[in-house]
Amino acid sequence: MKLLSIIIVIFVLPLSAIADSLSGVVLPCEGEVPAKKFERALGTPPGIVKGKLETDATHIFVNSFPVENDHPICSIPIVNKEFSAALPQGQYILRVVDKEYIAKQNGNATAELTTAIVKVYSKKVATLSFEVRRMTIGKASDVGVRDIEDKILLTSEPKDKVNNGPVAEEPHEEVPNVENKPSAEIEEIQSIETKLIESGQSNFMDVRLNFTLTNENVFVKPGETIPSVPGWRFGRPNQLGVLFFDNYDTRFSGYETLSHAVMYKRVEEGRYDFEGALVIRVNDLAQDNIQLSDAGSYLRFVYWIDKERQANSRRLSVVAFPTSSDRMRLGYSYRLSWGGSPTYNRSQTAVPGLKIQYNAGNYYAYVGGKSAVVLDRATAEEESVLGFLAGAGIDFNDNVRFEVNGGIFDRGANELQDVITERVILSGASAQLVVRDGMPIGSSIDFTLYRNDPLRVQRLFRQTEYPGGLSWLVSAEATALAQTLKDPQVTGGTTNQIATAGDINARVKINRTRLRLDLQYRDLAYILHTTPSLPTFSDFPSQYEQTPNFFAAVGADHNWNDFFTLGLVAGIDMPATLKTPTGVIPGDTVNGSGTSTAVIRNEGDITILPANESAVPQFATKMTARLDFAKYFSAIADIYYAFDGNQTRLERTGPGGLFERRFGEFNQLGFNFTLQARF
Repeated sequence: MKLLSIIIVIFVLPLSAIADSLSGVVLPCEGEVPAKKFERALGTPPGIVKGKLETDATHIFVNSFPVENDHPICSIPIVNKEFSAALPQGQYILRVVDKEYIAKQNGNATAELTTAIVKVYSKKVATLSFEVRRMTIGKASDVGVRDIEDKILLTSEPKDKVNNGPVAEEPHEEVPNVENKPSAEIEEIQSIETKLIESGQSNFMDVRLNFTLTNENVFVKPGETIPSVPGWRFGRPNQLGVLFFDNYDTRFSGYETLSHAVMYKRVEEGRYDFEGALVIRVNDLAQDNIQLSDAGSYLRFVYWIDKERQANSRRLSVVAFPTSSDRMRLGYSYRLSWGGSPTYNRSQTAVPGLKIQYNAGNYYAYVGGKSAVVLDRATAEEESVLGFLAGAGIDFNDNVRFEVNGGIFDRGANELQDVITERVILSGASAQLVVRDGMPIGSSIDFTLYRNDPLRVQRLFRQTEYPGGLSWLVSAEATALAQTLKDPQVTGGTTNQIATAGDINARVKINRTRLRLDLQYRDLAYILHTTPSLPTFSDFPSQYEQTPNFFAAVGADHNWNDFFTLGLVAGIDMPATLKTPTGVIPGDTVNGSGTSTAVIRNEGDITILPANESAVPQFATKMTARLDFAKYFSAIADIYYAFDGNQTRLERTGPGGLFERRFGEFNQLGFNFTLQARF
């Protein structure tokens, strides 16, 4: 079975001379219509028309303008300095009938009709809108296919003219003429400085529905692992069902059921853009447990220094986050990012932020700030703390990009008594180099601003496209941090704890085959920098031994006909560790003897080994089969195996005895079968 998904975009202009001048205009509405709707009517070639203006002498321009649903209306602001010479003021209408949708029933002939309208207000302002609808043509006995085409389809051979512009006009319909408007209204329309374009809507978006049959490990019974594996069930897998190489660039596991209520508005006025969005995340945890949180509500203002609104035009933008500025982070891969809201995990209030960015040509630069309110334990009063960020990036050419950012954050006073008046200051810098050919530079969805706008529909879960040929991308990132903590060797003293991290990511696409490579390094101080450290708010004592975390993963998958994808990933992970000679790990409730080793995979994910034991690498592999259907829906089967010699469990030494740690089951065989919808 092959699901056919064809994107067609309409752009109506009667003069072929301006094809080159419009090639940079971005038409951001998205969706689908059958390609045949315009092939016969406009003479476009069979197949898909993407991002390229097509023309012939007798018909009209066609560019890929997709639509959503059966009866959509999309209106697009178009700004181009060549309009004055190419397209006089007026309204241009095109109607196209789809012969495949002609039907004769109940004595009437009906057809699906697409109406496209271009309104040119001035040399710099025009809008495009269109509508797809069913209509009755006439009695079935009197109308044939050719009659319907002759009756509805009017090409650039005009029956009437408006300001010397071609018009295709339906009978008994008056075409508005801007010359007939009052002079004051004409002046308002013709001035780009006063022309105001509104868009935006309020509803749910980025909806993720997951129904999963899971068992994280068929080799164990409930209570034999940490966390416990309940057995076969419907529901979200726990952390054992998500392997170390999964979801590298997002905060979510991929099995959540959640959505985002986005109340969005956008206004364009002259050279200014104004945007605002209230974004509420709805996390459906249980029948009576639905968690609401701010997911990056924002206000955004843009001033276009250059009149032409192109991707490389000069512009100045300001983004304000009134509640949560977690989307404004430093670093580039989400797993290595820092400076988000967890930096102020002691704050009980909002962590708002502000970002000011300048874009020009092939480079950008920004500065920003955040604030929070934390409790000063020395005075028992709440106080404000501030953080400052900055960054820049440059494209040396189409294939090479270099970016750097950094910041400094006052996290409030230290909580340890002998340094309670000392400040905890986190500072650092990150850099990334990207080299690519044919593959776009992506960004984590958790850095993205939500825009609920039919003019700029944001397809957060667009299916992977396979244009054919070879494309690839390699990125390398490095981060270094310093944090002021208690010096465990000096009473009342502080020291800077240094933390480092880095990764290398490679992606290759060869026709319908994808290859991936991920290499990552994080030292223990980096993993725990938001806690901070262990013991908390203190540098590691000199008698403690630390080892870093590193992992490597390789994978490949192949797609058949945009319908079925089969993939395999394998990797090795050496977790970070903290070893103490006293038999006690800070914060542990179980006392031991001899040396004690804590295996620390992530912040809050800590396994303590039996006494005098050392950590070993974990090996894991996963096979995934994915079936995509009906555009937004998928059926996914994950089968994974891991060998982790660091698994432990708590057992009593006897009736009424104390708890002690013993090794658990090292082998893990798990299954996740998921029905998924994302839209």
